[in-house]
This record gives sequence, C-alpha cells and structure tokens, in this order.
Amino acid sequence: MTLAELWDAYVAERSISLCPTSLVSDYGQTGKWLKRCPIQDIEQARQIMIWVLGQKPVLSARRVAMYLKSIFRWASQEDIAYLPRNPLASFRMPKAPQRDDEIVVIPRNEIGLVLAALAAKRTYISTD
Repeated sequence: MTLAELWDAYVAERSISLCPTSLVSDYGQTGKWLKRCPIQDIEQARQIMIWVLGQKPVLSARRVAMYLKSIFRWASQEDIAYLPRNPLASFRMPKAPQRDDEIVVIPRNEIGLVLAALAAKRTYISTD
C-alpha cells in the first residue's frame, strides 16, 4: 500500500464524521502534499515525516505533519491493521517556530500627533 492509498483509506473512514468544509480545506491540502511526496512507501514513515517538515510554508508543513501522525496512528490500530505498529509513535516533532511580530517605532516628535489621531478616531461617529 502506498502513502496516497493509505491517505485515501483514512479519508474515506473519516469523511462520515467530518463537515464538508474540513474535507475540502484541511484534508484537501494534506492530500495534495502527501500525493506530491517523493516517498510513497509507508514503511519509510520517518523519511516521509522528515520530507513533510522540510517543506514550506512551515506552519502548513506542521499541520500536514500532525495529520501524518494521525494517519499512522490510525493505520496501526488493531482493527485497521494496515501496519503492525506505528512507526511514528516515538517521532518527536520539532519545536514550533517563534513568530516575530513587527514592532513599529514611533519617533518621539510624532507621538503627540499619533495620540491625537487615536483620540479623534475614538470620538468619530460613522455616518454610513
């Protein structure tokens, strides 16, 4: 069984309990990523996970990686038994990237102007 086939089987079982929006958005994106993966042998789960985590954008790669862990946990359940054991059970996810929020520095001589604009905005009544 290939990774794409395993994903299709997972989605087929999950689709009865998911809303259509989830199937199209999250599951659709994950399916595209996994079908694009150059490693389709499910015995190489760790290499698949490493490939996924190496893709960009990082936040999407982490979301797909979480689905990948779910697929292999599901596939190794006793009643499913596509795999004898979960090859990703001990795989440790890397730490989430730190988000750097952009800091806007207001020059000292413009502070009064900014405060006045904010005060005017608060008292402005829309005529729409």
